[in-house]
Amino acid sequence: MGYNPLMLLNAWIYPKLVAVLFGLRLRDVNWIQAYRRSLFLKIEITQRGIPMLAEVLVRLRDMGSTILEIDVEMRPREGGVASASRLRVMWRTLVGLFSFWRTWRQEV
Repeated sequence: MGYNPLMLLNAWIYPKLVAVLFGLRLRDVNWIQAYRRSLFLKIEITQRGIPMLAEVLVRLRDMGSTILEIDVEMRPREGGVASASRLRVMWRTLVGLFSFWRTWRQEV
């Protein structure tokens, strides 16, 4: 798959953290996503980067949208360098996720 051990740990923990915080139980919240444009335009996105993907799914779910997971084969990276296992990126992801969680709890 091309994941180093830290990325494997992140890929295992992150969906569980999203499930605990938002009740959104998906196998992967950061994989390929497609949205109906008309619904996507109705939500406000406050996060950037990795937490944005979880925010979009939570907000669409809260609007009553149906979320489907379809298995897609992951191919090894052919170029570039993955940044998700950098401590700075992991920290920004956690800060953003908890920032959205605080906002979302006030809205619900």
